Amino acid sequence: MSRRFLFRRFVVLPILAVAVAAAPQAAADPVDAPLPQPAPVTVPGIDPAAVDAAVAAGAQAVADAAAAFGLALPAPAPAPRQVTQAVPTGGIGAGIAKTTPGNTQQTPTPVKGIDPAGPAVAPAPQPVAPSRTASAAPVEGNPNIDGAEDILQMPIRPRLEGPNHHWKSDPLSMIMALHPGPVLHRVAGSWFHAPDVPREAYVAEAREMALVGPGTPLYLGENNLCTLGVAGYDAEGTMVGITAGHCGAPGDEVLSADSWPIGTIGYVVRHSGRQDYALIRFESDKTQLTRSYNGVTVDSLGWDRSVNKLLCKHGVATGRTCGLQFMADDETSLSQVCSMQGDSGAPMLDGTRLTGIVSGGLIPKGQMSCRTPLQGVFFSPVTTHSIDAIIKDLDSRGGYGAGFHLPAPDGSDPLAAGNN
Repeated sequence: MSRRFLFRRFVVLPILAVAVAAAPQAAADPVDAPLPQPAPVTVPGIDPAAVDAAVAAGAQAVADAAAAFGLALPAPAPAPRQVTQAVPTGGIGAGIAKTTPGNTQQTPTPVKGIDPAGPAVAPAPQPVAPSRTASAAPVEGNPNIDGAEDILQMPIRPRLEGPNHHWKSDPLSMIMALHPGPVLHRVAGSWFHAPDVPREAYVAEAREMALVGPGTPLYLGENNLCTLGVAGYDAEGTMVGITAGHCGAPGDEVLSADSWPIGTIGYVVRHSGRQDYALIRFESDKTQLTRSYNGVTVDSLGWDRSVNKLLCKHGVATGRTCGLQFMADDETSLSQVCSMQGDSGAPMLDGTRLTGIVSGGLIPKGQMSCRTPLQGVFFSPVTTHSIDAIIKDLDSRGGYGAGFHLPAPDGSDPLAAGNN
């Protein structure tokens, strides 16, 4: 096998994939929700200046090697511009009112009294939309499901288009996604075949409820699209969820990006910069919790700082990807797991055990993020924050989120009266 072949296969192809992924798409559809730029993350033992120098040296080495082989590499291109797009009902984006049938409020009401450093004051509940369908008796032990006959007979019609939900069938999209068929794009700049809305979300939506669990894509505030790490209950029995802190600020409205027609389902009530997490309080009359969502299951919680441990994450931008954790302390880790903007807040998993919440790439401003499977391992490592450290911080503050625990397998609060 010639050196030229090896060079093209393992060096040039991933670099070209990065360049194509970063290039602006002339005929691309408007992007619905611009994503937040995570702040640079400080990791013990990692010097940001050394990282920048290493990246620059690596890029120069590749350029020198390409020149030696007589190959011309494309110049890096800026990220595509992100704009907002209006949708008929329940949309998200700058200046777009979020409404549901029966809720005529056109502008969100600012939430007052929320203290990021102390117990939060809950906003007033929003008007509840009337039920579109009659509720069938739930399956015994699982209130998340209308009934076995409903699942089998319900005419589920997957969405063909919607906010952050665009199908592509052109050759370039299929090649960049390594997917032989229509490709679902949900995040600007990602060429991956993104996770589609699961069947269980449609079943819950038919009852005017949004089902949320690990890996559920969320809209926060006006412009942010992120991923939910985990949902559960606090000591007072309040429905809460945890995502990345840079995704939302206290008072921000929260919608499910899978069940956006339901409208606002909660609010950000807590925020931490140190552990980079945001706590969401879900509306109990619009939300159903689950341990399992779209094939992702969380049965236990626990940090693991072991090195060379294989971990996997599930985010709205790049789906399920896995890699080795190569550095960790008691609160933070670095892993070579593919991720990009939109995957912020995603669950980092060891099997069905949630170890932490995805924060962002080690290299700031989205540089060298993972945008296509053609990149192989040529992408920025991802930073994850310990779920144990997050829960400890919530407990120390008291109020919302203190005493966080997973829902029962049926979605109910296992500590509620009658369940223990």
